[in-house]
Amino acid sequence: MFRMFDKDFIRSELHRILGEEDAHRFLASLHFKSRTKGRLFYWQERMIDKLCKELSMPKLSLEDSLSIFNYCHLHGDELTEDSVPIIYGTFAPASNGEASYRSSCPYANSFVQGPCWVEGTTHGTVFYCPTCRQIERQLEDFRFTSTATRI
Repeated sequence: MFRMFDKDFIRSELHRILGEEDAHRFLASLHFKSRTKGRLFYWQERMIDKLCKELSMPKLSLEDSLSIFNYCHLHGDELTEDSVPIIYGTFAPASNGEASYRSSCPYANSFVQGPCWVEGTTHGTVFYCPTCRQIERQLEDFRFTSTATRI
């Protein structure tokens, strides 16, 4: 990992240099797509180039990026590795309410969405934010209690 600057400084500079929207897009893709594919996308490399040029530091590799930016942009928590169940099947698109609810805990990662056919694997590896998981549990409890009281 690159050690010239500390992680917090580089993280704050990512947001300052790219702006909040692009920084969030970069981080979400880094955690959910680049980690899985084992590479940065071209547009992410351009963002990293911009960051590194501005900070006069050498280009960051995927491994460096995953190490430095291994945090939840909403809560600031370090992401923690976990093994979670794979849920197979076809998922309906999220409703507006569901999407809004999920946006408050984007790194809960309490399960892995598998394909519509069942395979032999039952668990997958994820990186999650402890605060996102806590919020997800609270929201699930609230949704369950709200539904239960309406019946």
